Amino acid sequence: MKGIGDWQKMLKTAKEMQEKLQKELTEMRVEGSSGGGMVVVTLDGQKNLISIHLEREVVNKEDVEMLQDLITAAFNDAT
Repeated sequence: MKGIGDWQKMLKTAKEMQEKLQKELTEMRVEGSSGGGMVVVTLDGQKNLISIHLEREVVNKEDVEMLQDLITAAFNDAT
């Protein structure tokens, strides 16, 4: 029966390590940018988008496609 106790202890330790890692990933912040820093995105360690920063110069209603490309590039840079 000693083997079962060791197994349970090992599973408990693994679960605690997994919970710690999940917390660290949630608290982690990673930035990516494009357009020479005109677009900056911030993600957490689970690749959830936290924020987007856009310089005014890249916001042009006549060229929405460029802004979409810059956001995509910044996101990809962060990942």
